[in-house]
Amino acid sequence: MNIEMSKIIQLIQEKSFQKAEIEIRKSLKKSPESFEFNKALGITLLSQRKYNQSLLAFNKCYELNK
Repeated sequence: MNIEMSKIIQLIQEKSFQKAEIEIRKSLKKSPESFEFNKALGITLLSQRKYNQSLLAFNKCYELNK
C-alpha cells in the first residue's frame, strides 16, 4: 500500500470524509484508472450521502474490473 492510500484510509477511519475526498481526487488526477482510488472515492462519497456521485465511482470500479 502506498503512502497516499495509507493517508486516505486514515482519514476515512477518522470519518474525515471531505478531507479524504480531496486527497482521493488528487490521487485520481495522477492515476485515474486506479481501482483502489475509485473504490475509496465511492465509499467516501457514499458516507457523505452523495449517492449519485458514489454510484459513478463504483461504476468506474466495475468498468475497470471487467
